[in-house]
Amino acid sequence: IDMDDVVIDFMTKCLQKNEDDRMSADALLKHEFITTHETMKCEDFTAYVKTSNMGSFKREKYKNELISMRQSLSHLVSNQKIQLDEMQIPLQEIENILKLTDDDDDDR
Repeated sequence: IDMDDVVIDFMTKCLQKNEDDRMSADALLKHEFITTHETMKCEDFTAYVKTSNMGSFKREKYKNELISMRQSLSHLVSNQKIQLDEMQIPLQEIENILKLTDDDDDDR
């Protein structure tokens, strides 16, 4: 397992929207990421995050959300619940976030 995989697994387990799917604090403290890096200094962790693939993980998540949102909004447009131009507003917001994450990756 690559370090990025361990971090992604840890973050995914921390950030579950549904409380039943989210690991407890006790379980997270026993996660491989914590147990193997409990002596890591804050500045070392910060340096790691800046050079990790977390940005690409975040960007993939946003791309998947954009696809899902586009499908949901298209359904609302086809059912005449919203206008096509109203659909573009939230999609543009996510696309702007994607551009920001791409810019962050370019800064590395």
